[in-house]
Amino acid sequence: MIELKTVADKVEHILERYPFTRDCDIDLIGVVYVKCYGISRDEPLKEVLNKIKNGYLPAFESIRRSRQKIQESGKYPASEKIAKLRAKNEKEIQKDLFNL
Repeated sequence: MIELKTVADKVEHILERYPFTRDCDIDLIGVVYVKCYGISRDEPLKEVLNKIKNGYLPAFESIRRSRQKIQESGKYPASEKIAKLRAKNEKEIQKDLFNL
């Protein structure tokens, strides 16, 4: 199990060592839980969710936000295809917010 202090440090460690996690938050969350928190791949979802609720595991959104901040700084970028898709989605959201 990887011993790092913050969620962001753990996410950065995983992004560096497992490039496939740069494109998919679900993959990233799974690898963070397995490698950094010792969660078994066979652990029932109900138990994982209880561990999140009780503060033993970071919330999905905390991991996603950490990935986003790290990638916005230029480290461990997503593939070109995913980066374009994320940029397109961001523009659509900004457009929708502007039209409120």
